[in-house]
Amino acid sequence: MTRPTILFVSHSAGRYGAEKSLLDLVLGINRDLYNVIVLVPRRGPLTELLGKHGVRYIVSFYTKWIDNNLIPLKAIIRTVINVIALIRLLRILKSHSIGLVYTNTVVIPIGALLSRFLRIPHIWHVREFVHEDRRARFNYGTTLTMRFIAKYSEKVICNSKAISNKMGQYIPAEKLTVVYNGLLEGSKTASEIPVRKAPREERSTLCIAGAIAPHKGQQDAIKVLSLLRERGRNARLLILGLGSWLYLKRLKRLANDLGVSNDVIWQGYLPNAVDVFRSADIVLVCSRFEPFGRVAVEAMSVGTPVIGTNGGGLIEIIDDGKNGLLYPAGNCNALADQIMRLSTDSRLYEIISRNAILSVYERYTKGRYIDEIELIIAAAIEKRQGEYY
Repeated sequence: MTRPTILFVSHSAGRYGAEKSLLDLVLGINRDLYNVIVLVPRRGPLTELLGKHGVRYIVSFYTKWIDNNLIPLKAIIRTVINVIALIRLLRILKSHSIGLVYTNTVVIPIGALLSRFLRIPHIWHVREFVHEDRRARFNYGTTLTMRFIAKYSEKVICNSKAISNKMGQYIPAEKLTVVYNGLLEGSKTASEIPVRKAPREERSTLCIAGAIAPHKGQQDAIKVLSLLRERGRNARLLILGLGSWLYLKRLKRLANDLGVSNDVIWQGYLPNAVDVFRSADIVLVCSRFEPFGRVAVEAMSVGTPVIGTNGGGLIEIIDDGKNGLLYPAGNCNALADQIMRLSTDSRLYEIISRNAILSVYERYTKGRYIDEIELIIAAAIEKRQGEYY
């Protein structure tokens, strides 16, 4: 029996959370059951890694159906680009016998369009809120877009209950399912977890990682350095990630105006941020509305306490006061309070560190993530095959 080929569709060739989760899935999926091809709009770090691991991929440009500034002409141009991309890809994919299309994001329509014309099942994996976290809107409005998503998907996978609750306003419940991202290898028991001692240095090392953009909250992390100084606590901030030069310039000006520029270390993009998380005292997740919280899980997996915002998917990962701390998004004074708690209470620090490791290894392993998605893929293919008999 011929193995079905799954076409995984990515919105970018970067290497941030969504792309990392896609790579984990592509590398971990059972190759005795499925062939794999990854579709990307351009070359980049993701294609380099796919090539390194011998995964087939196709590079063919297509574009998003969201924008921060909705201009009708731009929406029309995007539509034309995607129609041209659809025609081109249908020709390319003719010889590949694709059995299912799996779109790794809600910000692009090309995967659903391909599945429609190829007459094969489509799975949508939603990893973002769009408006709440990106301050963006769909070209054709939320209601019309969600109708399209509901119609052209066998299943809509959400990476948190927060995402599922939002999608549930538009998508039938039977099409929705929650699958938490899998980041960690194996499992750990309480006896295997080393006790991480609270740092004794008077200067705390804070870290924030992710795309450098307003919705990720780097400005709050910079502001809190000034507030900590007023409270007699010295700290330095490691900022990991890349962003537009204009926004980086704004952040650097903010640090300079607050007199903390010497305490901010810009580290750019690092392929393995976990090593930095391990060396930091506290990791901050200051996103206005985090869909999941990959950075939080990665930091917690090495026992570094996380302080995150109390919204979106983070409240499903962090149990406030037990395996991490939460604060209201945008409230820098509350963030400073939580940093002071961890910096001055060694017992709390050590309890949170230990509980953090235990909790994420119980819920966010790659094996569990891949198994759950393989079951969804198998059910979608089986259902579609049944419709033809």
